[in-house]
Amino acid sequence: MMIESTETETKETVDSFAGVMLKINEKIEKTPDIILEAPRQIANRYDVLREKGQERN
Repeated sequence: MMIESTETETKETVDSFAGVMLKINEKIEKTPDIILEAPRQIANRYDVLREKGQERN
């Protein structure tokens, strides 16, 4: 995968992104079946607010 960062991204942001990608790769190497289940549905902010009985802004 090739990622081209913009000039507005800091080195720290790019390093953080690279770190996350490496962690994802490690997880896939340990449990390759996880990629077959992707993408996983996760609750978004609005789902959480709805469960709490709060309105969406």
